[in-house]
Amino acid sequence: MMNNELLELLKKNLSTAKDGRIDEKGYIWLTIERSDIVKASKFIKEQFKDSNIILDQFFGTDLPDTEEMEVYYTWWQIDHNLFFTLRYTIPYSDLKIPSLIEDWEAINWHEREAWEMLGIEVEGHPNLKQFLLPDELVGKYPMRKAFKLISQKGD
Repeated sequence: MMNNELLELLKKNLSTAKDGRIDEKGYIWLTIERSDIVKASKFIKEQFKDSNIILDQFFGTDLPDTEEMEVYYTWWQIDHNLFFTLRYTIPYSDLKIPSLIEDWEAINWHEREAWEMLGIEVEGHPNLKQFLLPDELVGKYPMRKAFKLISQKGD
């Protein structure tokens, strides 16, 4: 499958798809709404069921000027070195996303990291518990731009 074909197929099958493009490296970028991510995950899993594909990246970015987080999912179809990213924004007032662990087991640690470091609640995750932060930083979300370290004596 070629990049243009995949982009058009994603746009056709995801009702909230917008701003689709292919960058200079041939990577696909598509903006969707949070409500479409589970459908997108299942569609991608089915579309590439007989090929080598992995959910390569999942992360969030803090956008304090708009009081939102942007969430990114990047898949890598290994056989054709095809990368495609789906992204959406969620407001600070509703920092909840659905877990994709049912389709992509490797997202486990990434979802936990987004919860622990950014405060994004991952609904349906079977083991959402801290693994990175010391106890005194739990609930402080150090990957948010507003996070400030408490200076140590002598600083």
